[in-house]
Amino acid sequence: MDTVREYWRASDEGDWEAAGRCIGAGYVWIDHATGVVARTADELQEALVDAQAWSNTQFKIENAYETADGTVIVQAVQSCNITGSWRSMETHGQGVCFPLCTIFKFDSENKIVHEETYYDMLSVRRQLGY
Repeated sequence: MDTVREYWRASDEGDWEAAGRCIGAGYVWIDHATGVVARTADELQEALVDAQAWSNTQFKIENAYETADGTVIVQAVQSCNITGSWRSMETHGQGVCFPLCTIFKFDSENKIVHEETYYDMLSVRRQLGY
C-alpha cells in the first residue's frame, strides 16, 4: 500500500517524475471506463494528455484489500476540477467526484507493473453537464 499511496500522492501533485519512480518495467495501464490501454511509455504519455485538464485532484482511499498473490485492490473516491477539453467535452472548471476501483500488481521490487481502473464515466459526464 505504501507504493500506491506514494504513487497517488505524486499524481495528485502532478509530480510525474515521482509517480514514475513507483512504476516497474513492463507496466500496463488500463482505463476500463474509456477502453484505453497503454503498454509503453509513449502510449501512457498519450493517454495522460487528457489529465492536463484536471486540477485539485485528490484520491481518498476508502478500502484496500491485498490478495494472496500480492495484488492490491483499492476502492477510492477521486475528486478534481476539470477545465478545458477533456474526452472531447468542453469543460469550465466544474468539480467532479466519483468512486473508482483500481487493481494494482507489483514486481519483486514492489514497483507497480499493472494498473487497471473501473469507474462510472456516465456519472462524470453528468457532473460536467452532458
